[in-house]
Amino acid sequence: MRLGSPQAIKPELLEAFYGNDEALARQISVDSDFLRRNKVETGLPVYHVIGDTFSPDEEVMLEIKSKHSINIRIASIIRKKLHLSQKDYLKLIDDGRVRSIPETDLRKCRLRKGIVLIFSGSNS
Repeated sequence: MRLGSPQAIKPELLEAFYGNDEALARQISVDSDFLRRNKVETGLPVYHVIGDTFSPDEEVMLEIKSKHSINIRIASIIRKKLHLSQKDYLKLIDDGRVRSIPETDLRKCRLRKGIVLIFSGSNS
């Protein structure tokens, strides 16, 4: 892990690193923003989607939560869970059948720690 210059790190944080603080190590290992800022090269995060599967034609409020800040696109999670093609996912967005609270661009947004999605059901 490349942390950059020790002078750029807060003294208490640096002390925790030097002391191999277990809680800090766990926190840092899953903090995608910290890793990115410090130019750590990471692979795609491994994740599992739990909960009932539903049809995008149903009216559903879906809350996606993560204990840790995860830098993964919402599109990837939804497409994987609902077995949607990119084209079908984008059609849901374009037809206004899925939106987020607060409103965000569901083509680009990332999970971080969580999001709420509203599926408005079939447009027929």
